[in-house]
Amino acid sequence: MTSGNFTCLEVIFKLKRRLGYHLFNTYIPTCLIVIMSLKKSIKNSEPADAARAKARAINIDRFSRVFFPFLFSVLNATYWIQFAQYI
Repeated sequence: MTSGNFTCLEVIFKLKRRLGYHLFNTYIPTCLIVIMSLKKSIKNSEPADAARAKARAINIDRFSRVFFPFLFSVLNATYWIQFAQYI
């Protein structure tokens, strides 16, 4: 068994979440789509059209809540796959 001085390499990772990234890429587009859809329903004077527009806005909201995170996951996976090829 050997004893002596050995060099040591220390690496410290500081990870933190970026709230602004998720705010601008997920929540704001979803809110804008819903607001634009509801804005059109407010302009309609007939209750049947307003109800249809509200249902359309709800469908768009549901779609965007699934589509945007799914798209983010696909793009993120693609990025890391490409990144792993260069390591």
